[in-house]
Amino acid sequence: MPASHSLTIGVMGGTFDPIHYGHLVAAEEAMTGLGLDEVVFVPSAQPPHKPPGDVSCAQHRYVMAILATTGNRRFTVSPVELGRPGPSYTIDTIDELSGAYGPHVELRLITGLDALLEIRTWREYRRLLAGCRIIAVTRPGKDVSALTELTLQLGDLGGQLELFPVTALAISASDIRRRVRQGQSIRYLVPDAVLAYIEKHGLYRADNAVASLCACPQLGCLEAAGGEKVICRYGPVKESLHQQGPATTARAEGEAVPSKRPVEDEPGRTR
Repeated sequence: MPASHSLTIGVMGGTFDPIHYGHLVAAEEAMTGLGLDEVVFVPSAQPPHKPPGDVSCAQHRYVMAILATTGNRRFTVSPVELGRPGPSYTIDTIDELSGAYGPHVELRLITGLDALLEIRTWREYRRLLAGCRIIAVTRPGKDVSALTELTLQLGDLGGQLELFPVTALAISASDIRRRVRQGQSIRYLVPDAVLAYIEKHGLYRADNAVASLCACPQLGCLEAAGGEKVICRYGPVKESLHQQGPATTARAEGEAVPSKRPVEDEPGRTR
């Protein structure tokens, strides 16, 4: 008899280069609209769908995700992909998170509709669908006929796909990077803390060689240029708010946050 789930957690993966308000709004609306207990953001270390060098330093992107989500107690950030060598495949992440959370937590993957339509190019996509419901976020009014066709083609597994319209914000990470390169403002496109971090480390500037970050083997700490330190406690610390397991995600101020795991620009990966 299958285990009953006491918690439902959304998993939003992506490059987050940088994380912006479009990501945060989609996560918040999915969380509240679908009755999720929490959303965990998973920055991709080595996106399989992008050539090496096409994304910024993974540690920078991880820290920016922490900074962006600090104000929401139901948002956490996982370094699970940063601590794993090789390409960041979604199936590996879901496997690891499922094992860490345990059988009483249901995981739902949150991704963009365009990424989901390519799911048959994802590694072990059938096994992924068999064990995880996938939420495709999209703007209201978008043509979803391709998703309907995909659902039919997948047969029984098509029932694992769910469409969820979210508020459309004309924000993209690629446009944010372009604006920074051209010296334009990105205020109100990203949280203030992310803006300050980008400016402090000179990210995305045309003349910038991206500042490196020094990480311990398990990301026990990240020390950025300028002496800034972000603590990511790997291992048992506080009990979660829901008493489901150890908290091992991190917040920018170094506080251990209630969570349940050790652990584009559209969410999702090829994946």
